[in-house]
Amino acid sequence: MTTQLKILLIASAITLTGCQACPTTPIKPERPKLESLAKNTDGGITLNRQDALDLILYVYDLEDGYE
Repeated sequence: MTTQLKILLIASAITLTGCQACPTTPIKPERPKLESLAKNTDGGITLNRQDALDLILYVYDLEDGYE
């Protein structure tokens, strides 16, 4: 194995190890304001279509690790 190849492999290993050691903290998504939220007498809730979409996108972002 040539010296240049060894240096390249060592530099690559150091770079990859450094990237794994310092992960960035993801930004938490903004919680949606559910203007149409209404509680039902049976314990459920009612939302309009836009609020339901905002809520499900928020949940997906949380599950995906704060895109």
